[in-house]
Amino acid sequence: MNKSKCNIKKATKKDLNFIFNNVLSFYRENPNEIMLISKSRLKKAVGNLFKNRDNSYYLIMFDNKRVGFIQTMQTNKDILEIILIYLKPQYRRKGLGTQALNRITQNSRHAVIKTEVNNTNRPSQKFFTKLNFKKHSIIYNLKNNLLAQPLRKVNRFLVPYIKSFLSS
Repeated sequence: MNKSKCNIKKATKKDLNFIFNNVLSFYRENPNEIMLISKSRLKKAVGNLFKNRDNSYYLIMFDNKRVGFIQTMQTNKDILEIILIYLKPQYRRKGLGTQALNRITQNSRHAVIKTEVNNTNRPSQKFFTKLNFKKHSIIYNLKNNLLAQPLRKVNRFLVPYIKSFLSS
């Protein structure tokens, strides 16, 4: 696969169904990530995130086709959090996710870029480690504070360098 054909572009509301369907695929493929809300509430939640200025979706494009997306959230003026990266299965392990994430981090003005990865999600841990994210801490999260769900172990990863190093 020719990596030069991989691009990212900011998603718009017309991409909502694509993103929603791929979020559903993510949950189907990752049984340790429990979806606690109905599909209709999830679709509404994804749609509402488009209204949140701190949240962004970026489409991963290959040969002018949408093959995945990255969701980010600015948690404060200095921190960008990678919420979710999803590629359709046939486009994985071809360098597209790496290239797309590198473009987002290189264009970021944030001093810290972080993500959280479920402790059982070994492929994601390997992916972020390969991109020089360092395990920073292990946290225990409730999936939803309103529901009595068991704690899950989550590895927190941080990019180990400051933004000024990204642009050089």
